[in-house]
Amino acid sequence: MPAGQGIFQVQSKENTYIVDIVNKQCECRRWDLTGIPCSHAISCLRHERIPPETVIPAYYSVEAFATAYANNIWPCKDMADWEKTDGPPVAPVVYEKRIGRPPKARKNKHMRFKKEMDLS
Repeated sequence: MPAGQGIFQVQSKENTYIVDIVNKQCECRRWDLTGIPCSHAISCLRHERIPPETVIPAYYSVEAFATAYANNIWPCKDMADWEKTDGPPVAPVVYEKRIGRPPKARKNKHMRFKKEMDLS
C-alpha cells in the first residue's frame, strides 16, 4: 500500500513492514544489510514498475566479479625453497586437553525455583 514519496506499507503474513524505495531501506533490514532488495521491496518496486535489477549495487555485477578475479594467483614454491629469516619460529597453539567428560550446558531451572522461594 503506497504511502507517498517512495514509502510503502507491506503486509506479509502476520507482520507489517515499512519499505522506503528511495533510501533503499526495509524494516526487515535485509535490504539494508545485503544491498539486495527483500521480497517486500521487490513487491513495491514492481508496483512502481521499476525493475528490481536496477537497484542492486554494482559490486554484485558480473563485471565487478571479473575485475576482482582478473589477476592470476600464483602458486607458492615448495617449503624447502623458502628463504630462511631471523625471526622466531612459528609454533602451533598450545592445546590442553581437559580431563574427564565436558560439563553439560543446562538451564538453571533450580535457580528459578530458588528465586520464587526467596520471594515468598
